[in-house]
Order: sequence, then C-alpha cells, then structure tokens
Amino acid sequence: MKLRRFSVNYAILSIALDILSTALAFSLAISLRSNLEGVPFTSPLSDLVMPSTMLVIVPLLWVTTLLITSIYKPRRSYKATDEFRHVIVGVSISTLVFAALLYLFFPDFSRREFLLFVSIDLTLLLTWRSAARVFWRRTNLLVTDQRVLIIGPSEMGQRGFNIILEHRYMGLAFVGYFDDDLGKEETNTHIVGGVKDSRNVMSDQKIDDVVITLPQHAHRQVSELLMALHNFPVNFRVMPNYFSLALNRVTLDYFGGSPF
Repeated sequence: MKLRRFSVNYAILSIALDILSTALAFSLAISLRSNLEGVPFTSPLSDLVMPSTMLVIVPLLWVTTLLITSIYKPRRSYKATDEFRHVIVGVSISTLVFAALLYLFFPDFSRREFLLFVSIDLTLLLTWRSAARVFWRRTNLLVTDQRVLIIGPSEMGQRGFNIILEHRYMGLAFVGYFDDDLGKEETNTHIVGGVKDSRNVMSDQKIDDVVITLPQHAHRQVSELLMALHNFPVNFRVMPNYFSLALNRVTLDYFGGSPF
C-alpha cells in the first residue's frame, strides 16, 4: 500500500518513529554509561538505576513536545531546513523539561548520560528524516500521485506548473491546463480543454487538486467554475492575491512549499 508524503497516516508513522528513536537513544545512553568514565567536566557515575517506566515516559515527553511545536504539520516540513529547525527546537524544549524532571526526581542522574542521550536522540530523529527525503526523491514506492489541474495557462499558471515539477517527489502529478482560448492549444500542448469541459475532464482524469491562476477580472468565470465543480471531491487551491472570492472555509495552506 502506498503512502502519501503529507497525510494523517504519514504523521502517525512519524510519531511512531520518533517514539522508537527516543526510546532507543535512551536505552543506548544507559547501556553506554560505563564507557563514559574519564569524560571531563562531568560528575562520576552513580549506582542509580532508572526505572523501566522511563523508557515510556521519556519518548512520550519528546513526542508531546514535538506535537505542541507542530512539527507533524505539513507546512512545518515542506523544506528540509524548516523541518530540521523545528525538530531541533522541539528537542531543545524537551531537553529542558527532562532536565527539570531529573533535577526533581533523579538528582543523581549523570550529566554525561544525559548529554549522550540528547545527542543520540537528535541524531536519530534527523537521520531518519534525512533518509526518508532521499528515498522519496529516488523512488515512488511510497508516493501516490496527487493529480493536479491548473486553470489558466498564465504567467502565474506557469509558476504553478514549475512548483509541481519541482515537487514531483512529493507525489504531485501535473495533468494539464484549462483555458477557453482554443487558439492557445496549438502553442501549449498541455491544455486539456476549456472550462466548459471541466466536469468531463475531472471525471476522466481523476483530478485531486485544482489550482486557480486566472486573473482577478475573471472573478465571474471562476465563480461559475466552482459552482459547476462543487460536488467533486477535490481540493481547490487559489494562488495568492485572489482574496475576493466568496468561498466557504477558506484557509491558507502550503502546496509544494508555496502558500495557496
């Protein structure tokens, strides 16, 4: 079964991987404690035995903090730099909270174990995310096509087309343009029909997303199109500077790393 890059299922998978990574990091830090003798600026190792429940509490603390910082939302992870930055922020907050808990309940916990755990954990969290990005760029095994149709082959429509091409590894698949100017079909082979053909094209091509890039003076045409297609299970996305449309439940979202 294929998995879409930005979906609820992928968010759940990310949470599970973060829990496993944090639990593994904590276990490794405890197991390697005997190898930390002689590390400067750290206190001597104690005979403190951490309760097994900490293997559950610590990963849950980490994931809860990452949830609060919204790391699992698509807009936080479109770009690698944004995703890694938010992971580092989330881990930093978790580290401070965990340090406070250790100070209150386990004051004898070695600082070298603590630093080792945080270092391993951050490395694991960033490593699996990096590996996932490389994998998605090289294979389509985990990506289902998100078929996209653009209304209006204008300059802004070309920008939308370029965004789709740049983010094909996310599963975006360009289907074509809608344009009522039939004369443009000779120069633009990507035009699949006019607005009057919208219902047939939507059914035949199994469109998932419709990107509107028509100029503002085409407001009436866009409104008619939305009325004609309102019963299709698709996402309508509007390029910026098109705020005069009277649509229900309009939200600002990110599509291919750009605001729509």
